Amino acid sequence: MERGKIAQWLFIGLAVLLFWQFGGGLFGKGGEDLQPNLLTDLPAADAQRAPEETCTIKGVRFEADLSTQGASLRHLRLTDPKYSMKDGKPIDLVTTSREWRSPLKTNLRLPAGDKQQVPADNLDWKITDHNDESCTFVYEVPGSTKVTKVVRQTGKPFELEVSLDVTNLSAEPLKHRLTVEQTSWRTLKEMEGSLGRISEHTTEVVAKTSDKTDRLSTDAFEPKDFADKEFTSEHWRRTSGDTKWVSVSSVYFTKVAAPLEGPSPSAETVIEEDWNRNDFPAANRTKDAASHGYVFRARLNYPEQELKQNETRSYKVLSFAGPKERDILALVGQTADEAAQKKDSSLGMGEVINLGTFAPIAKLLVAYLGKLYQGVGSWGWSIALLTITVRLLLFPLMFAQIK
Repeated sequence: MERGKIAQWLFIGLAVLLFWQFGGGLFGKGGEDLQPNLLTDLPAADAQRAPEETCTIKGVRFEADLSTQGASLRHLRLTDPKYSMKDGKPIDLVTTSREWRSPLKTNLRLPAGDKQQVPADNLDWKITDHNDESCTFVYEVPGSTKVTKVVRQTGKPFELEVSLDVTNLSAEPLKHRLTVEQTSWRTLKEMEGSLGRISEHTTEVVAKTSDKTDRLSTDAFEPKDFADKEFTSEHWRRTSGDTKWVSVSSVYFTKVAAPLEGPSPSAETVIEEDWNRNDFPAANRTKDAASHGYVFRARLNYPEQELKQNETRSYKVLSFAGPKERDILALVGQTADEAAQKKDSSLGMGEVINLGTFAPIAKLLVAYLGKLYQGVGSWGWSIALLTITVRLLLFPLMFAQIK
């Protein structure tokens, strides 16, 4: 090929790369279609909120702070020194600041209707007991409702177990609908890559069911997508099949919610587009604004329940919030029988690791790499042996080319 042609193709390639990296904001600035989601704050049961109190659980390789406003997470710090910021502070996996989008928040209201068990979703709870291992929250309306929520560490790395008992104290039947979710907030600038390199803050929502594993990023929640049949009337995308777990995952970390006890929930996900509305009204919204970003949400949506007087419905949910360490993920939610037989957990939590298009081949290679590491005790030698093995397997295909 002539040198001029080579230079021409190099120039075209460079132009495409630069446009892909920097040219996305040249079109569609301002006045874009909006998602149908209602991004207003949910009201509290009382206009006058009670003073906020917090309690701290010290788990294996993490600490969790929970608040009486919503009985949900405010901070989840990774205490393992290898997971720390450049300034030495531990990484905090809670990135949302609003009560209505806090991880492990339990909503009990139905979307509509009367005779509901609780008057609002943002409730003021009371801490009735707590220590380094657990926090007990109670919300009670005398003669009507009592809800007890216990959050405790399981003794395994990065795990919390959430137990919820809903009791109807009223003489008439009352209804509730439980949802438990994991969330994360990221700005568009945080998730931007650089010269083809993926940002570590790139985030996706994942729903694992008996039918399939749905991995969804922001392009699956464009305004036009909410008309698709997979979306519910509440604008959540529901994955068919029996729910195993849902998660919000970045490149290195994940927050998972898995049902353990209670009615069978649906696995639902949504990614809400948001921005600083005071500085950028909807008519002037631009995606290059520093405040523009997304709230990633994945939830367990339990079916509606009606309780008679003094009847109680119980739920139990497992939360994992931590790094994507394959050996740790394999044990999340492991039963006593699985532990005795030295089997990985049946939850299949390893699928939070996104291996891309060639996942089946990648799983085999990663499993083989793990076996090599167990044998030689060095990741460097394990990778070298893996490379030699792959070369030998591909040699017959390369032989003709070599000749």
